[in-house]
Amino acid sequence: MGYVLEIHQNNEVYTVEVGQLNVVISADSGSSVQSDLAAHKIATTNPHDITTSQEFAEVIVTGLKSSSNGGDVPDDDYNWFKSLYASLVDGSVKSWIMGLVNQLKALFDRTDELEWRAFGQRYELPVDHMVSGEYISTSIVGGAASATIPPQANALVLSPLMVSSDINVQSITVRVVTAASGGRMYLAIYEGNPFYPLNQIWVSDEITHDTTGAKVATCNVVLRKGKIYWFGYVTDNTTVRLYMLTVSVMPQITAPDISTTVGMSNTCVRINYNYASPPLSLNGYTIYVSVLNNVLATFQKA
Repeated sequence: MGYVLEIHQNNEVYTVEVGQLNVVISADSGSSVQSDLAAHKIATTNPHDITTSQEFAEVIVTGLKSSSNGGDVPDDDYNWFKSLYASLVDGSVKSWIMGLVNQLKALFDRTDELEWRAFGQRYELPVDHMVSGEYISTSIVGGAASATIPPQANALVLSPLMVSSDINVQSITVRVVTAASGGRMYLAIYEGNPFYPLNQIWVSDEITHDTTGAKVATCNVVLRKGKIYWFGYVTDNTTVRLYMLTVSVMPQITAPDISTTVGMSNTCVRINYNYASPPLSLNGYTIYVSVLNNVLATFQKA
């Protein structure tokens, strides 16, 4: 995606096109200056260790040095370009670039905000209104629950979770509807990103399925607004029946190709895992996106 800035001066129109951090400066008269800043793009490796728009501008200015100053831009073109900004406070190209960078940064920040808001609406628990001791259920984003769906055995099943504001979770409760002698499970929360879970931040004590009713796991973990978590379970049996969120109303994490006959979207990730306490890190595990149900849980605010 690119942006075009028009500059009107002395009855001439100048345009600046910015896209992929390649800056092209041209005038109707045909004179042009081009600086390929591909080497300075902010990539995953971030070789320039850029953390602020000020540093970004410094990198761009370095790339726009005149040939007499060790740069690649011919002196005549550089001086022509700089003369356009003689009315600026310090009369420098740097001032203009800083203004452009700040405008682009504002656009990018707004885009990020909208993208996060759209993502959060699918998984975010609205906890702003809660007071100490109150509960909120994952069904508020996952929809209706069913007591007839069996859990997935010997797999760590996780779905995304976000909160609308910081919350200290005192406990997490699940409910056994049909007991299973010897049945066991763990609940867990991982921090991660929109694509997969990464590192465990909480795991429950082992929960047994020998009796029906509420199973309360002490939590005491703080979930932060704007972060993506993954919540779920691992169990060793499919005889037990807990309240489970139904796939048909759970938020999707990926959708099937419209040309396929598979009509259900993926709702969870699955890590094949022989029953045990969930691992501290999922680094090295194969993570599958799956059409699976997650356990219905209620979170209590401390």
